[in-house]
Amino acid sequence: MDTATLVAEVEDLYLTYIDAFNEGDIETYCNCFDEQSVMLKRDVFNLIDAGPGLVRHARALRERLSGSGWMRTDILRKRTWPIEPGMACVVADLSRVSSSGVEYERARCMYLVVKRDTGWKIRSSTVSIEALPESDGLLGA
Repeated sequence: MDTATLVAEVEDLYLTYIDAFNEGDIETYCNCFDEQSVMLKRDVFNLIDAGPGLVRHARALRERLSGSGWMRTDILRKRTWPIEPGMACVVADLSRVSSSGVEYERARCMYLVVKRDTGWKIRSSTVSIEALPESDGLLGA
């Protein structure tokens, strides 16, 4: 597989993941994850198995965000690096937008994605709402 095709496939997965979450399509959202995925924050480490645990996690996350006035998540910028034929890394800046259309939070997210028989899947995700400006270089100029 050439690098351009790999990057296009990974970015399609990422767009599907964000769109499904925004639309409340829990089945498609959960299908974006590997059979076991790790979700990390500075003080959080969650190992989530596919199936009911992931569905509960997705619903709880949407409920928590909706409780803060969340309406959607926008991708501000992203960059994808192929690591090997079946692995890539995505770094993205996301914006959480309220029902009034105002951005209320930004997050820098990193994802490790792997290729399975069923397509590309998110193996791990890391979210920071306190990204240092020095880490902007991860996304290019």
